[in-house]
Amino acid sequence: MDRIGDSGAASGSGRVGVGALAPKKAIPLFSELIEDYKRDRLAANKWTPKTQDENLAVYKLCIDIIGNLPLNEIGEDHALTYVETLKKLPANMNKMPAYRGKTISEIIALNPPPMATRTINKSLERISSLFKFAISKPKYGLQYNPFSGRSLDESDAQPRLPFTVDELIRLFGAAEHAKRRYRTAYSYWLPLMGLLTGARLNELCQLHLSDFEIVGGIYCINIRDDEEGQRVKNKNARRLVPIHDKLIEAGLVRYVERLRAQGYDRLFPTLELTEDGYGKLPSRWFGRFKERCGIMEKHTKVFHSFRHTFISTLLNNDVPETAIAPIVGHEGMLVTSQVYWNVRDPAKRKPTVERFQPPPEVWQLVPKVEDIEITEGW
Repeated sequence: MDRIGDSGAASGSGRVGVGALAPKKAIPLFSELIEDYKRDRLAANKWTPKTQDENLAVYKLCIDIIGNLPLNEIGEDHALTYVETLKKLPANMNKMPAYRGKTISEIIALNPPPMATRTINKSLERISSLFKFAISKPKYGLQYNPFSGRSLDESDAQPRLPFTVDELIRLFGAAEHAKRRYRTAYSYWLPLMGLLTGARLNELCQLHLSDFEIVGGIYCINIRDDEEGQRVKNKNARRLVPIHDKLIEAGLVRYVERLRAQGYDRLFPTLELTEDGYGKLPSRWFGRFKERCGIMEKHTKVFHSFRHTFISTLLNNDVPETAIAPIVGHEGMLVTSQVYWNVRDPAKRKPTVERFQPPPEVWQLVPKVEDIEITEGW
């Protein structure tokens, strides 16, 4: 008979005696947390293929910098080392042949141009979210997040800026507009739609003709992620945007009807889906186009500047943020706007959209769609 205090199991019993030590549970490695988090995000449909690739690249770089350590060994010093190292590394170094095959130390020794503060902060947010997930799961036994609160001050970072009237004149006074001749339909429509909707580039590039609706007698663009290949930034980005009267005047509704009559499904049928969505080719085109127009700022003046122009103009005209937010896909600042706003009521949004008016000297440069020629087809 076993007695209390015996140091082992009874012969053949298979039971561990009271005095025996239970095997020590192994602490998960950093890489194991990454795999668990990836599985969780994919199961919940929280990651697109692009988001997955971006996150995994950030996680891999973090492991390259601090090592694939047991989670309970990752602390403040490792987080500081990660930040200090990121500040010395270039952006997109995995895509640059000059850095391929080199170690972190070898790349730093080349004294490359450092990545932007905004890029560093995005990486920190991704790592911090990973550790927040770990803290919420008893499996990992973590109680604090060493990467939390480490965002760098972006006060000296280069913000994206709205276009000035002079820059808009240069963009809409370019040779394409003057000659009424465009290589692609998107090179005519995207600047106009960006300026008059405040929508993001890929939101416009991925539009299907079914996303153009009449709701309550008002022509609208339904920005959503219902069709294959469509994606939105977050839940607030799903929205109904009344079409500006200037876009109707230019012929957007007539253009959509023409495409429908010709059997097309998408607004820009020649654009192909890539890992970055449908906007990769137009983004490159606009970068070259705005430089040809003499707008050389690489980071501050981009296609997204149309969105900034739309929003900042409305704010300058004393339109409240709560009225702008549901049109541009920002989160409502007030609980009342989030709970009680009728997302299917464009009649309430139409007056806000119309409060934005392009300067007359800009609009007079824009031809109607019937007066232009598209050389590569609709």
